[in-house]
Amino acid sequence: MRLRLPPRVAELAARDLADDFSDGEVETCFAAYGLPDPDPARLAYYRLLDELF
Repeated sequence: MRLRLPPRVAELAARDLADDFSDGEVETCFAAYGLPDPDPARLAYYRLLDELF
């Protein structure tokens, strides 16, 4: 059995950072995590997927 790491987008999408932080702080967080320009569609997908669990 091979274990896989989740995509970085999935880890950050589980929580909507925009609710608690300003736009500049959210961009800084994504950039520090290695995602300077995350895909909004992927973020939305993983947020929706997180609702199922």
